[in-house]
Amino acid sequence: IGPSKMAAEARWAEIRRLKAEAEQIPSKKAALIRFSDFWERTYFPWVLQNNSPSWAERKGVIYEAHLKPFFGELSLKDIAPSVVEDYKNTRLSEGAAPGTVNRELAVLKHLFSFAQRRGVYTKENPVKSVEMLGENRDRWRFLTREEAQRLLDATPPATRPIFEFLLATGLRLGNVLNLRWDQVDLKLGTIRIPASSTKAKKELLLPLSDWALDVLRSHPRHISSPYVFCKSSGQPYKDVRTGFKEALKRAGLDSSIRIHDLRHTFASWAIQDGVDLALLKELLGHSTLVMVLRYAHLDTKTLREGLQKIRFPATASGHLYGHLPKNNKKREG
Repeated sequence: IGPSKMAAEARWAEIRRLKAEAEQIPSKKAALIRFSDFWERTYFPWVLQNNSPSWAERKGVIYEAHLKPFFGELSLKDIAPSVVEDYKNTRLSEGAAPGTVNRELAVLKHLFSFAQRRGVYTKENPVKSVEMLGENRDRWRFLTREEAQRLLDATPPATRPIFEFLLATGLRLGNVLNLRWDQVDLKLGTIRIPASSTKAKKELLLPLSDWALDVLRSHPRHISSPYVFCKSSGQPYKDVRTGFKEALKRAGLDSSIRIHDLRHTFASWAIQDGVDLALLKELLGHSTLVMVLRYAHLDTKTLREGLQKIRFPATASGHLYGHLPKNNKKREG
């Protein structure tokens, strides 16, 4: 840190003095830090080190597309709850879904909590008093096999393998976009998802269906890229949501369908075809069976068919429910 030992010691003494001052009293200078500077110099480098690659990437997209344009030039101290409310209302007026806005607010809230821990921000977290939007967390949507075929047929050849692989594996989008060839074993028919990329923070070794293997074997491997699904430049896809929405439109499908619904679709097809819930838990990489039970109501037709197999006691009328003659049109109470 200096051309000589004396110069280096003098510089080091100055650094210690400034550090001590910052630790004792958060300076006015710290309070005037711009939002964009704090994100890019301090917060996001920490995110890259401590968050999963997929979540770090998602935070980066949220920042560049929405947080930076709105908050970028403001200092941290100027971002009051009323400013956050303005942001929330602006995003809603732009057509963003409540769930999307809530995820963005969660990122913003974490940034201020982080700034508090670093001693840069001493006020109450401005997002804390902002009410989150109501979400329909029980909303489930899955595609029939006919709808899935229409979607794939409407998808350009470059990105079709991505959506095929999502349907064939039930993986999360981030795991597929970041999948590398060194995680794939075509001979054993497995893929390895590192602990850093899973919600449970544990490594997953998953078997692949014949369809998933066919997708990988027929997918051309880029000569200089480690990624399975990448652009012609060799760079991985950052996001494919725009192309997904365009494919939905061309296929004549509901625009509210999300890419994550392809994971629900995989689970629904598995249940329809009799896959045991305990096995489905392992295939989806869930840590508990409770998480998988959410999928059990995806297909009421399949559930009803299973219900009809149960032998109930005979009623006063003599009929054994679940085994009524097919030509008996009389409605039983």
